[in-house]
Amino acid sequence: MPSRTPPPTVRINIPTVNVSEAWAPTPLRKQRIFGTRLVRLYLPCLLILSLVTNIYYFTRPTPLALPATLSSQQSGTQMHREIADTDMRQLTDLVIVPGHGVYLGAGSPLDEANWYLQEQQRGEVGAFMAHVGKGIEMVKEHERALLVFSGSKTRLEAGAHSEAVGYWTAADRMGWLTNSVFRRV
Repeated sequence: MPSRTPPPTVRINIPTVNVSEAWAPTPLRKQRIFGTRLVRLYLPCLLILSLVTNIYYFTRPTPLALPATLSSQQSGTQMHREIADTDMRQLTDLVIVPGHGVYLGAGSPLDEANWYLQEQQRGEVGAFMAHVGKGIEMVKEHERALLVFSGSKTRLEAGAHSEAVGYWTAADRMGWLTNSVFRRV
């Protein structure tokens, strides 16, 4: 008798998964982006902020007129002069005078007591004024030049005075800002 061989079998291994490892959808309460607690807390705060902003907007004081403010504070200077429109497109040269000291605007610009200076700048007021004068001289020589005094509010002790406005005021007090130069400074 011939021997019979059994037919080939295929064995498939199916992995088993514990119940704790099985995928399950996240419950709905964890999927919320905005919870009721968030809405209850932030929505009233947002409404109160909006109400305060609107009240301020409708009851805010009106600002003062700028020309009246300038003319009352800067009496004696040329800041209140009528300035005709200058065509800046025709200006081709730029003269920059960097500020190093703060002229406080009272008294003579040649007097060191009228400047706010640091210790290492004492005795340099003459050099500052020479720079201002040279800048104005260059603008007078070149009809297409614009003079810019550079310098910001760099010293807390000097208050609201900036270096650039101090240089402009010093030039005005010296009488250097003539009509031919005034519109180009």
